[in-house]
Amino acid sequence: MLDTVKEDNLIQNTFQICLKKEAANNTKFHLETYESELKENNDELYFKVDNLYFILIHKIASLHKQKKNCLSYLCSCSVRLQDKNFFKSLNIDCKSIENITNEILDQIINSTIIYLENLDVYPNVKISYKERINVFYEFLKGSCTSRFLKKLLSVIEENDKNENENNKQLNKFFNPIIDMILENLNSRNLIYPKNDVAILLKFISSFKQLADLVVNNKSIFLYLNLKDRVKDHFSPLPCFKTEGNQKSDGNKEGEEKTDKKDEDETAKIYGFDKNGKSSNDKEIGGCGYNLQLSSLLGRLISPTVITMPNIKNKEEIAMYKYFYNSTTNSLNKMTLASLKNIYTVLRGDTNWILENCVEIIKNLLKGSSESKKRVLLWLNCILISNEKKTKIMYHYSTYPQSLDNSYGLFLKLLGENSYGFCLNILWVLLCLCEPITINKINDLDLYFFLRDDPFSGFILKNITNQSSFEEISNVEKIKNKVRDFESFKKEPKFITCIFWMTYKALSVFLKPSIDEFIRIVHGVSNAKDKNIYYMNIHTWKIFLYNSRFAQLLFKFLNLCMSYILNVVYLYDRDGNLDTSMKSYLDEHKGNYSQLVLKACPPPNESNSEKDKSTSHRNTGNNVEPNTTEENTSNNDRSGNTRNGDGMERENGASYSENNLCASPQFSIIPTFFLSDIFEIIFLLYELDTFKTQNHETFMSYINLDLFLALTIFSMLSEKHIKSIHLRCESAPKTFTYLYKSDNLKSIIEESDLTKKYIIKSLTNVFISSQKGEYTERMQTRLRIVENFNSFFYNKIYVNQFTQLIINNNNLFVHLIHLLLNDVNFLVEEVVSYLSEIKRREDKKKAKEASRGTSNTIRGERSADGNSQNEEGGSHQSGNTDRRNRNRREGNDAEEEDVLNEFDDQRGRYGNSLNMNYENGEYNEDNEEREDNGPGGGSDISNESMSNLAARTKMIITYCYESCVFLNLLCKNYPINIVKSNTILTQIVTCLNCYFDYLVGHKSLNIKVKNMEQYNFRPQLWLTSIVESYLYLLNLEKDCQDLLIREIANEGRYYKQEIFNKAYYICKRESLLNKEDLNKFKLFCQDIIDMKDEVELFDDTNDIPEKYLDPILQDIMYDPVLLPTSGIVIDRKNIERHLMSEPNDPFNRAPLSKEQLVPMPELKEEIQNYVNKLKQEKMKNRKKKNVDLDADMDPNEGTEKKEEKHEEAN
Repeated sequence: MLDTVKEDNLIQNTFQICLKKEAANNTKFHLETYESELKENNDELYFKVDNLYFILIHKIASLHKQKKNCLSYLCSCSVRLQDKNFFKSLNIDCKSIENITNEILDQIINSTIIYLENLDVYPNVKISYKERINVFYEFLKGSCTSRFLKKLLSVIEENDKNENENNKQLNKFFNPIIDMILENLNSRNLIYPKNDVAILLKFISSFKQLADLVVNNKSIFLYLNLKDRVKDHFSPLPCFKTEGNQKSDGNKEGEEKTDKKDEDETAKIYGFDKNGKSSNDKEIGGCGYNLQLSSLLGRLISPTVITMPNIKNKEEIAMYKYFYNSTTNSLNKMTLASLKNIYTVLRGDTNWILENCVEIIKNLLKGSSESKKRVLLWLNCILISNEKKTKIMYHYSTYPQSLDNSYGLFLKLLGENSYGFCLNILWVLLCLCEPITINKINDLDLYFFLRDDPFSGFILKNITNQSSFEEISNVEKIKNKVRDFESFKKEPKFITCIFWMTYKALSVFLKPSIDEFIRIVHGVSNAKDKNIYYMNIHTWKIFLYNSRFAQLLFKFLNLCMSYILNVVYLYDRDGNLDTSMKSYLDEHKGNYSQLVLKACPPPNESNSEKDKSTSHRNTGNNVEPNTTEENTSNNDRSGNTRNGDGMERENGASYSENNLCASPQFSIIPTFFLSDIFEIIFLLYELDTFKTQNHETFMSYINLDLFLALTIFSMLSEKHIKSIHLRCESAPKTFTYLYKSDNLKSIIEESDLTKKYIIKSLTNVFISSQKGEYTERMQTRLRIVENFNSFFYNKIYVNQFTQLIINNNNLFVHLIHLLLNDVNFLVEEVVSYLSEIKRREDKKKAKEASRGTSNTIRGERSADGNSQNEEGGSHQSGNTDRRNRNRREGNDAEEEDVLNEFDDQRGRYGNSLNMNYENGEYNEDNEEREDNGPGGGSDISNESMSNLAARTKMIITYCYESCVFLNLLCKNYPINIVKSNTILTQIVTCLNCYFDYLVGHKSLNIKVKNMEQYNFRPQLWLTSIVESYLYLLNLEKDCQDLLIREIANEGRYYKQEIFNKAYYICKRESLLNKEDLNKFKLFCQDIIDMKDEVELFDDTNDIPEKYLDPILQDIMYDPVLLPTSGIVIDRKNIERHLMSEPNDPFNRAPLSKEQLVPMPELKEEIQNYVNKLKQEKMKNRKKKNVDLDADMDPNEGTEKKEEKHEEAN
């Protein structure tokens, strides 16, 4: 114990008070009222610790009169008391310091609680409850220390132990503070970003008790009651009794108290009213707007540099403050340096706001498990409210929605959130996922999608109803096998919940936001008020191109890509960990791309092939029908029949029969998970095109090896990825665009993954895309052909393709077969589209001429009549126009039928092409068709010029790139092409078709103005075709004869005069060197000679029926027997059929190339017959010689002579 003098001295110095007026100074306050009280009671004029309660009452009263914060004073006293240096000048024994300090601190805390309890104990003053709460609020916001608040909370917690919820001091003291924080957050914006209210919330939420109190406050969920979303079927209620009613008498009293307490606690479920009505799906789906504007977390997260619809005052909007001059109503004129400074300031403010929000959310998550759930529920409510943004109507909208005057009303009606708020939420979620590293992937609940407890079901709402990588029936079997796992008996892991919520946010928040930004950028040119657009572009770029945001985003995307490869490679088809793969991954320091480099497709696919025969023997014909959209047959893609065997992992047993081709952890994942990864990376690549040069791009953050690994896995693993769209559109599309990037192209080409797998991947995708939708197929194949053309400049990839041919020549044949099928069809399309464009050009030219002349009245009337017909957009007028054109050009009826044949197919893909292509030349023509719209009908005469130009450019590009690809194939693999009957026939037809349209009589129909804008370069095409033929001639004489014979046999497009004209043009325009020109000249002559020979067999009446092909009725050179129908057919014809349909064309029975039975005796018999017939008929034939170097055929008319120099252009 201290003596009276030392005790008085301690209190005076601690509380800076004194009892004598003469002792008062700047640091000590004369406590006059307490001095008077001591004198009245005849007490000694000393401060004593035992009287500290009364001392502080008088001090607080005096502070209130002075309008000073008494709680700040008490806190400062406690800080002073805890300073070790404070006692050195007081000459107090160290042993007494701790006891006296604790006693004084307890009195300070008690005085604080008395003040907050609203007790009327202060002399000569009345302090209202509102005044006390305001003092407490200002104290917490300004001068409260963590140590003081921690001490205060510990005392409050002790006092509340036996109190019900309504009487707890924690609720009484801090709920009003939370309400004041909510009210003051309403005015928060980016003009004054460092709001002290947010700092206060961060401070109090750092204490677990207060974090729980904040989360359970009514200001979080407002009117929502989610009690039925948080019940856990695996958790007993707090009052659940495990021993029935068998309790000892000694425990009855304690049990009654416990039951009473449980009644209070169970009156609410995680803060929701247990007896209230649960919110339905409609209320939850439309709560986003209210939560943003009225809830505590909504107001906290809402400040953004992007337009906030609830703020109307321009002075409170950041973009108006920094970019707009209200005096001149125009944008501020600023230098590049000042603009950069504004970007830096606003990005710094944005980072501060969001990082502060993240810290607060993290504090709230450190509370109880119930608090964690409530935070997750709140975030998921925002996600669910904005799922409408993923609908197709948003994606294809052309007008920026956020710039509409009614945007705020629109959000309110639909219950959605603004784009800026959504991006802020995404930022928060990405930060919460930041601690989840690649090494922690296996800590996630890999069977999370199979959970059926209410809370998990709410987190997975609208996710689990998406189609999975495996069909529904097999997913249910997996679920039945894992439902007894230990993890299903526990609450879902937080990291699992936040991981999948964040991934969902990429689809719900990021993709629509990027689409909106792109719409704003594209809308500038047509905007009435361009200033608004420019300001919004600046604000969007400030957020989207924030380096911190990019780092967070790609860290998560890399985590997602690793997750996919993890569940694919590290687990077998029974769901057990593959220790060999895990060891291999550990050896390569967690680099998942090394797993793909080691084996692709993954081992599970090859293992399923090994089990194929066993599966068939065990299951017989018991095949379950597929239920997913991706599977169109009754068997799975691997050929395995479906059975009911699954896996049991926890008891160590596994089934020898397993109908899965992948691990169950992968099979249950919704397919959108993978497709969205590719789509988001593609969108980020698009964002890079709007970024200022010499700045860091999004693609600089991507783990390129990981991306290549995922892409190659997706393209090669057809048993894992059964979705044609995903394997043949999403993955190749994203790869193609990244490969086009100047910064990434060389890196991609040098990657070991690319060198090993890309050629095989592109080839497989090209072939597999045949099963896809027409438009996607054409676009996919165009990209693949462009990739092939680029890779073939590198010898490494030519060697890879060569190796592919050696290992699987059928794959090579199939690839070229499908490519040529496309080209043969699309060349006809090119002619139709270019002819239509030329018709419109001629029509416009005729209109202009008719306006300038007044002496051709009949012509004017005719032009007006035609114009009316065209404006009507009738199908009949288009067909009549085409027929008139065909008659003028001398086309026969067969050619007209060919054009009409494809009319119905043109509309199949054009409307969905996302290409922006307009030319001012055709504005007048567009106006004529504006009533019909861009897709007014299947007839291309009704197409708008922009659509027509875009479709034409896409088709021509594919045709030209295919022509270049064929040229490269002919150069590198001539022997493979000539030796294949199937390929040779097709490639000759294709190249002859090119000749016909480029230099034949139809060439004038497609001679449009400004050909380059459609990618139409006829001279390059012609050169490529001639070179292709010359490459095929670089073989032995027998192979040359095969090629020449095939050209001569090709009766649809081959004409002697067309080859003659091709030679003329190549010579006149110097398209070939002299050596190649002479070679081509001899080639043309050889074809003429061969034509005379093959014409010997034009009349098939004299040829025995058994020598003729039953389908084409031409002579068979390599007859084979079809074992399924017993019919003999020419090998080249049946092999070509099998490329498209693997069945017998006569009875549709399954048939493969390997089953064909050669007929050597019949083949020899036919060859002898041919030789004999040739000798007999050649005696009466005379060899023809044509002078190809003559200036012009004497039979050509004057008109053709005038057109001669125009045809090659």
